[in-house]
Amino acid sequence: MDKKLFYMLLFTAATGLCSGAFFEVCMTGTGKDQLMQLLSGFFSSEGSGLSFLSSFWQNIRSGLFFLLLCFISPAAVILLPLNVLFLFCRSLFLGFSAAMILETFGLSGMGYLLLTLAPAGLVQIFLFSFLCALSLQEGFCRISQRAGRRFSRSTSAGKTKNRNALQLFTGQYLNLYLAGLAVLILTCLLQAGLLQAVT
Repeated sequence: MDKKLFYMLLFTAATGLCSGAFFEVCMTGTGKDQLMQLLSGFFSSEGSGLSFLSSFWQNIRSGLFFLLLCFISPAAVILLPLNVLFLFCRSLFLGFSAAMILETFGLSGMGYLLLTLAPAGLVQIFLFSFLCALSLQEGFCRISQRAGRRFSRSTSAGKTKNRNALQLFTGQYLNLYLAGLAVLILTCLLQAGLLQAVT
């Protein structure tokens, strides 16, 4: 995997986190007050009212969508920019949520943040940045292969070598996505379990 591409996507995710936190801090009005009241009620002694399975499904739903989008995007290269946009938006939401928890609960919000959002959220940011980098690299490989079929003057041996390299990368791509799915499921199980513990 191209490390520079991965670091660029991590920077995009970090920009989303900072933007979400900055947006929450600058937000004013009744809408923000209502959100803070909802958040206080969610972490109140009455709890969220969500079962473990409901909480797990809410946590994994958007992650599965993003994982599927990243997985299929190399086959439809027009979807590749959506991976980066979705990564930014997911990070923005995480930053906004973290800042909202801290502003609502103050120092005690650090405990909620560390137990609910931080463990799974940060692991998923790294996971999705990695998978997004894989998808972009696979997409670029497919684009160059298609361009090579039309415009390249390379020998048939060179074309065979490129095709074998692409097939090898595709096999690794599938295995890495299966591993990514397992990590996503584990982080969502962790997040659902911690949420049940604090609400």
